[in-house]
Amino acid sequence: MPASRSQSRKIPFKLICIIFVFLLIFGLVTLIVWLSSQPHRPRFYVQKLLIPTNSNSRITFEVIATNRNKHVGILYKYIEASVRYKDHVIGFARTHNSSFYQKPEERDILEGFMNSSNGSGELWNVKYRSGKGTVSVVLKFKSSIKYYRSSSWKSGSHKFHANCHVKVGAWDGLMLPGYKGKKCRVNMYLYA
Repeated sequence: MPASRSQSRKIPFKLICIIFVFLLIFGLVTLIVWLSSQPHRPRFYVQKLLIPTNSNSRITFEVIATNRNKHVGILYKYIEASVRYKDHVIGFARTHNSSFYQKPEERDILEGFMNSSNGSGELWNVKYRSGKGTVSVVLKFKSSIKYYRSSSWKSGSHKFHANCHVKVGAWDGLMLPGYKGKKCRVNMYLYA
């Protein structure tokens, strides 16, 4: 009798172990499929930034936006650009007022103009007096985006922020050559 009792205890234990291993394998496969289906964030690279030294001129910029996804397109509802020095906005523009669709594995050049505010003239005067030859600014992009995979799947709306930290010359307002092609930091948040 003792042999049959130990055998009857092993069967439920083995059954529980088999169910646990099956659930573990199923969970790992589900995680791998989910991670592989997640779209990549777009990447932004700064190509050109010119902040004129007088306060009534236009700030010009050029950025390359890259969609790294092989099968997923990105719909930008709008794109807002701004240039900031410390906490002061020295230029602002809405580069695309309407929707802008970026196909999978596509690179697009975003270029535009911003009217500089009075703060840019003050910025150059402060830097000129301090004797520093460069000015650190942040070129920011803000948008609301959706991901599209063919016509069968689309994501919810995401808040998109790209921050490009660059330095420009205090004398001419041109972006320093070492910052050309620099990757911008991208943050995304899901709308509630």
